Amino acid sequence: MTTPNPDLCTRVHVKPAEGRAVRIPERANALMAAEGCEVPRNVYWTRRLAEGDVLEVKTATPKGKPAK
Repeated sequence: MTTPNPDLCTRVHVKPAEGRAVRIPERANALMAAEGCEVPRNVYWTRRLAEGDVLEVKTATPKGKPAK
């Protein structure tokens, strides 16, 4: 049995590039809001990134809970 490819199992936060209208197939082809959304990292979204239709948004990950 093989392990799943981690790139196929992850999600990425993207937003439309300036002047672009991007549809979201996972949401009945609704238009993506300007602030973007989290989508699966699959062939469709990898192509949108490569074509410049969307930009990846780096989100900050929490380093841990602050001590009380």
